[in-house]
Amino acid sequence: MLETLKLNIAAIPIGIVPYRKVLNKVWTGQAIVLENYEGTCIRFSGYCPLVIPGSVTTNKGIEMPIPSVIQYTHTDYMPKFTRTLPFNRKNVYLRDGGRCLYCGKKVSLGSMSFDHVIPRNQGGKTCWENVVIACYSCNAKKGARHPNKFKWPLIMPYAPKLDKAAPVHLVNKIAGEIIEKTWADYLYWRIVLEP
Repeated sequence: MLETLKLNIAAIPIGIVPYRKVLNKVWTGQAIVLENYEGTCIRFSGYCPLVIPGSVTTNKGIEMPIPSVIQYTHTDYMPKFTRTLPFNRKNVYLRDGGRCLYCGKKVSLGSMSFDHVIPRNQGGKTCWENVVIACYSCNAKKGARHPNKFKWPLIMPYAPKLDKAAPVHLVNKIAGEIIEKTWADYLYWRIVLEP
């Protein structure tokens, strides 16, 4: 299902919802459409009191493009902000460039393994600063050995940050990945992938 990026009156992203949940806000003038999905259309029977940009009135009702970005005209809701990227498999994969940090081989998201630089049985935590991507072969070779007892170079993982503070719930949902190209101008943060 297509989703719509919602912005508050100050053009700050405040949420992503299925497009059907914002249509009433557009129809009643509580929100304006900033971007539409290309080549999409939704049809309504009946009368619309507003002139919606891009809509066409036919003898069967109104046709309008599906909105991909809307901006509320009356809400000043401000979300909580963060500069920290959530710790999860996808984001560790992004930080490490999709490569095993031991042999440099490209691995897919589905065929990667987490390697605890300091093994869990030696007190290592499952966190940004102790987990790297490894191919299954390298992870098996390293096993539960401490990096000081293993001949490969010591890897210093780090927690990537965002270059600007961003709404927590959106960072948790999409991180640095822009799901829809029309959202690019409105999602202003980038992930800093260097320590």
